[in-house]
Amino acid sequence: MLDAIVLFPETSISSFICNLPAYAPKIKNKQIIIDKEDYRRINKLASESKEYLYQAISLKRLKNRGILKDIDYKTYYGVSKRRSNHNKINTIISETDDGTIDSLTIDGYENWISYARNDNKKLIYKSFDDESLRSFMMSENNAQIALNKIKNGGGDSALTTDYIERLFSKVMAADHIVERLNQGGISVPYAMDGKEYSDAVKILAENKLIGKNRFEFPNMMDLNSFSKIQILIDQIVSEMIPNSHSEKNSYVAGSCLSLLSTLDFKYIKEEFESLNENNIENFKANVNKILKIIKKIKFTEDFNYLIKKSNNLDYAAEYVNELFPKFPLKLLKDLFSWIIKDKNVFQYVPEIQGQYADSQILVGLSIFLDPIYEINNHTCYYNWYEFFTGIFSRVSLQDKIWADTQRDMNSWTKEKRWFDGWFGQWSIAITKCKKTSIFN
Repeated sequence: MLDAIVLFPETSISSFICNLPAYAPKIKNKQIIIDKEDYRRINKLASESKEYLYQAISLKRLKNRGILKDIDYKTYYGVSKRRSNHNKINTIISETDDGTIDSLTIDGYENWISYARNDNKKLIYKSFDDESLRSFMMSENNAQIALNKIKNGGGDSALTTDYIERLFSKVMAADHIVERLNQGGISVPYAMDGKEYSDAVKILAENKLIGKNRFEFPNMMDLNSFSKIQILIDQIVSEMIPNSHSEKNSYVAGSCLSLLSTLDFKYIKEEFESLNENNIENFKANVNKILKIIKKIKFTEDFNYLIKKSNNLDYAAEYVNELFPKFPLKLLKDLFSWIIKDKNVFQYVPEIQGQYADSQILVGLSIFLDPIYEINNHTCYYNWYEFFTGIFSRVSLQDKIWADTQRDMNSWTKEKRWFDGWFGQWSIAITKCKKTSIFN
């Protein structure tokens, strides 16, 4: 029987990736189940910003390793059940006094800021570009303003009642999906997301509207540098992988960020959009160039030299092992060797940019940093190439509206979702939202 954990519908992908080390003790030796629509949407939005492209690459790497599985949540949470739960939620909220609603909202906001707008996540946004960091800080500031307003008794229904309704809706959706999966032969002990849902879980459980002990919330990692985040993510994901092909089967989150910072996003987008319009011969020609890029990186003298010298990092591995003693020292040494490889690869990028397009380099580096390519070269090359040509296709208006509503608490609660039990059309007003960095 498959063992798995469920991510909430429309879970914050950026927060999940950043906090993956905190999830690890709960999801080791289990698959992570995500909504197929959430997975698809991140891929569609990858052509909109570096942030979404980072998320798309990260999710694909998890999926390549067999850690991530996408399913259609709507199949397990039908229309009639959504409507029924929607009515139950309205009943609970109508019977709850305003003071309690405000208190629940304040706890939710504070937990969300701690989970989704913490210093660890700030480090990731800082690694993209100044605009991404400014947008991230702006969304954090806006959330803090809304929180202060509620604390001072100035919150309206969009910031309080509608917010609690959304939390309840997501919890009940996740609960029912867990129940249905268990009935269908997949062993799912719990669903997971940030602690902003903890109070909602408590209230719904007290009212016997959800199952007991079906939810887990990760503890935050207390880290102060991105290098530590990278080491932890790489190491822990290696441990989580069922039937791992390699001890160095690294998640290389830091490498993904370095990859994007090295290349020009604007030109990558233009190149892939152009490739989508070309014929199969150009497809084959690009794959052949990607093969040459990988070979150039793989056989550089500097690369081989640094890998051979990786044992000199024993002291560094021992130092990290003292900070995080539960992680095996041998695996830390292997990861340092992998990180040296990453560093050298990206130092080599400027040398090949004169010969190859950034789009080809992006695919080549993604393949090179994905250990699975060593198992089945031909399939993996085409798989990654098709992945990138696919995600740089046109983004739908609905996906753009969704992205806008994720950046602001006010629009997030006003714009209804499929799991809310509400079946109206997308709000036209939301299309006027100011475009900034991702909010969730």
